[in-house]
Amino acid sequence: MKAVIIALLLLSGCASIPKGVSMTEAEAKECQAQGCSVWTEKELAGLMRYIFGEGVKAGARSKTEKLIGDNEMRINFDAALESVLHHEGGFVNHPKDPGGITNLGVTKRVWENWVGREVDEAEMRALTPNLIGPMYKQMYWDKIRGDDLPAGLDYVVFDAAVNSGPGRAAKWLQSAAGAVPDGIIGPATLRAVNGHIVADLVATYQATRLDFLKNLATWDTFGRGWDRRVSEVTSSARTFA
Repeated sequence: MKAVIIALLLLSGCASIPKGVSMTEAEAKECQAQGCSVWTEKELAGLMRYIFGEGVKAGARSKTEKLIGDNEMRINFDAALESVLHHEGGFVNHPKDPGGITNLGVTKRVWENWVGREVDEAEMRALTPNLIGPMYKQMYWDKIRGDDLPAGLDYVVFDAAVNSGPGRAAKWLQSAAGAVPDGIIGPATLRAVNGHIVADLVATYQATRLDFLKNLATWDTFGRGWDRRVSEVTSSARTFA
């Protein structure tokens, strides 16, 4: 199994080796020549998905992915969602907010798109975390590849996706990591991310995010809250690592 992992990593051009995989002196020299870095178990699980395809059935997952398990990824999402909802707050209908009627960070338009019909204010007021959780998972967490990002950074990008849109959140990550900012997080972006220290990426990412928010026309109205949110998300990201 070790030889297969090493061969796949080198052939894929990722030039990285997972923690816990021991190597012979010859293997270590070859990896060093390729500029290998160290992969965490979670990062390796993501890479194996890219190599074998996203459509691999659960029963056919690699041993590494089974070891990581969906439970850990689910815990990260649940914790990230709880933190995001803390910042989003409850029901609001601020006249200067272009989103209009909003509850738990979900605008009326977004919720109508999700349920496939028009909704009224009463239904918007009745939204609960359990009810909106699947929407946040599919429309934001999955789009920024939260399960495949390093712990801490996953929360930072997720929060930005909810606040400013998943496409923009993805481009900020790609720019911070030195990848092509096309707004779609794929294997190339994740390889670029894995070549950086997470804390450095978070700092660069949040600085870019704050600059964007400061240039919005609504900064004078919502700027103090956004500034506090970005700062708190940066601090909270450390608890996810």
